[in-house]
Amino acid sequence: MHLSARKWVLTVIASLVLLLLPAGVALAWTDVGTDDLEAYGLTQADLEGMSQGYPDGTWKPYDSMSRGQFIKMAVEAWGVPSANPEIPSYVDVPEDNVFYEYIETGTAAGLVNGKGDNQFDPFGPLTREQAAAIIARWMAGTDGYDLPTYFTATEIDALLDRFGDGAQVSASLKEEVSFAVDWKIMRGSTDGLLTPHAGLLRIQGAALLVRGTQQATANGLTADSITVGMGGATGSFSGDEEDLGFQLAFQEASDNGGVHGREVKFISYPGAVTTADKVANAKKLIEEDQVFGIVNFGGMPLALALAPYVQEKQIPYLFPHTGAGAIHGLRYVFPSFPYYEDECRYMLKYLINELGYQRLAIAYADNAYGYLFRDALRAESETLGYEVSAEQAIEDMNPTTLATEVTALRDSGAEAVIMALYVEQAQKLLEEKGAIGWDDVQLVSTGPLTDADTLDVPGGYGEGTIGLSFYPDAATSQEPGIVAFREVMEEYHPGKVVNNYSLYGYVYGKLILAGLEAAGPNVNRERFIDAMEGLDNWSSGGIMPPVSLSPSNHHAQPWAFVVELRDGILSALTDWINTAE
Repeated sequence: MHLSARKWVLTVIASLVLLLLPAGVALAWTDVGTDDLEAYGLTQADLEGMSQGYPDGTWKPYDSMSRGQFIKMAVEAWGVPSANPEIPSYVDVPEDNVFYEYIETGTAAGLVNGKGDNQFDPFGPLTREQAAAIIARWMAGTDGYDLPTYFTATEIDALLDRFGDGAQVSASLKEEVSFAVDWKIMRGSTDGLLTPHAGLLRIQGAALLVRGTQQATANGLTADSITVGMGGATGSFSGDEEDLGFQLAFQEASDNGGVHGREVKFISYPGAVTTADKVANAKKLIEEDQVFGIVNFGGMPLALALAPYVQEKQIPYLFPHTGAGAIHGLRYVFPSFPYYEDECRYMLKYLINELGYQRLAIAYADNAYGYLFRDALRAESETLGYEVSAEQAIEDMNPTTLATEVTALRDSGAEAVIMALYVEQAQKLLEEKGAIGWDDVQLVSTGPLTDADTLDVPGGYGEGTIGLSFYPDAATSQEPGIVAFREVMEEYHPGKVVNNYSLYGYVYGKLILAGLEAAGPNVNRERFIDAMEGLDNWSSGGIMPPVSLSPSNHHAQPWAFVVELRDGILSALTDWINTAE
């Protein structure tokens, strides 16, 4: 990439960190305010990257954009190598024309071709469709797309028919405008019009250039690869195993021809422990590494922090390992297993109505995840008619002892204890339960804690624990999808013990691959989202019930079934249950 282009890309990415300028920051021009920038999704750095404005201290954002001005901004922003032919290409753009170098550069790069009869009309108005065409040609050349074959005629008609005036697009520019629409560079007006022949204001032209630059330089796509970001090893058993499953699915696909010939790559930054560090890693992957999307980054506090960020950046956030219902209904977020609220409500009814318990207690992680279950336990007590006998918050993520907390739970007379905990916390609680000989209590696991390897602690103190399982047992199930998972794991990681965490990553990795396949060879983020929303009865081979997604529902799996740990194996007590009903 040309050096000035790199500078521009870094400027754009850095500027995206702020949507609004902080109070007190002086603007560079007298006629550009924060409201102007916000209205067009721009920052001061964006405008500075294209034009320093006029000598009188103005930027003239609402002046008409001329053809010469736009191509000057474009070739400077993109760092297009300069061209200076011996004979000018256009009779109305001689060498002494202020836009001569830029117009010749754009012409040599195939971005513009004049208006016929060797005319360019450098000071004439630029239309929206002409601006879109220039950006589309540059993006296609940068990312290796062939515009004449990128869409079929039917696809072009479908894209333009989204707008009331799509038929007005000039026949010679339909391919370019369709490309710009597909990549969300041209979005149309609030009343559903493209207005292809309307002129552009300078600030509107700047907004189009920024969108095009972001899409072409920060999309995680090359002609032969798709790159996604992952969290990286943290030492957390569940998180590391989940990521291993995702990687396994991507490696398997890549080694078998990829998705439409593209290898699926993944990059990560290991070692992050705190939520703040993990958020920083995700932002680095998006803003610096420019990945196509991020995968997993699980855990409720992390998902709640990242969901609004990826929505703002329009980056796919795929199947974070959490049941946080608060991330439902966002275009760029795809939740995975049952929402905790639904799980908790169902299991409380099961404990009361099916098993007859009346005194319930809870041990919960001292964070948003634990609070959700604690608050649900409190809220449902009057409706379901049970008593909350004790609540114990566990702050340490890897406690050395929980003797005091477990003793307090026992002394409360609890008949059943809900464990809204993480793996290391739950295993220590089970150990302490055994140490004090507390046998007459029903333990209930929550969320992804319902895993045989997690609950089957030395001494058998996890025996009899019940909970909602999201998948059949990874080690023993004969469901075709799980048998295939074990075979692939053995091929890539001989001797590796499988578990439901790595199974989770594998099946959701396969679901991502199904979306990429459905998006077609000309995939981009928006096409991928649309393709995911169009998946209907996708089969995992029995790992979970068929998955159907839609624009209003990205939740892949509301299904689960009640299990009990018996002789170290999770045995089903019910059939599949739709917890959302």
